[in-house]
Amino acid sequence: DKIGYFQEANGGTLFLDELTETSPSFQIKLLRVLEKSVIRQVGGDTDISVDVRIITASNKNIEEEVKKGTFREDLFYRVNVVNLHIPPLRERPDDILILSQEFTNEFAKKHKKPVQKVSEAALSVLSSFKWKGNVRELKNAIEHSVIMARHNIILPEDLPASLLNSIENKEDLIGSRLLYLPFSESKDHFEKMYIEELLHRHNGDVSKAAESSGIKRQNLYDKFNKYNINPDSFR
Repeated sequence: DKIGYFQEANGGTLFLDELTETSPSFQIKLLRVLEKSVIRQVGGDTDISVDVRIITASNKNIEEEVKKGTFREDLFYRVNVVNLHIPPLRERPDDILILSQEFTNEFAKKHKKPVQKVSEAALSVLSSFKWKGNVRELKNAIEHSVIMARHNIILPEDLPASLLNSIENKEDLIGSRLLYLPFSESKDHFEKMYIEELLHRHNGDVSKAAESSGIKRQNLYDKFNKYNINPDSFR
């Protein structure tokens, strides 16, 4: 006497996801419903008429599954009335931007974080990523980023390592990242990068670094202490 999905959806729509993952016995039962518009409850002895619109989805090519014998050919023809092909997420950059903001709002609320948006620099990374896992992978990446964010905006450094490792030109990313930090923090970040690059160029020679930069040696040592930089590590 339990009301099943088809009875509950009577007069409406029933969505069946991952149709190619269903068992042969289920496929036979589904075919009967689609052909005769009737169901029979478990343990019942009478047919019940239903009028249900069916929407199915699959992440596999159903025609290929039919050729392999894992999906019934007669069921395929029955469900394949109107076919909607949705391209992978990597081919829909506009959707990536919209979904990223939607997921940011969702997870900021869930984790009680003050994150409001995704920075342009982070969006650039998200748009260029391949997203083999499609929307599910993007959703996980945004939740990770919201949790890791230290500001009210998601920066590239908040993204999962798998995304950051895919970036070819990290120098451009660093420059754009600084635009979204508070001025004092952005200034300190740039100063540390500048000094480290300076020491790298002069192989840790503080005198040459001071001469080429115009910064007094004592001031350089003060900055070494401030940013915990060891010039010997550049030799």
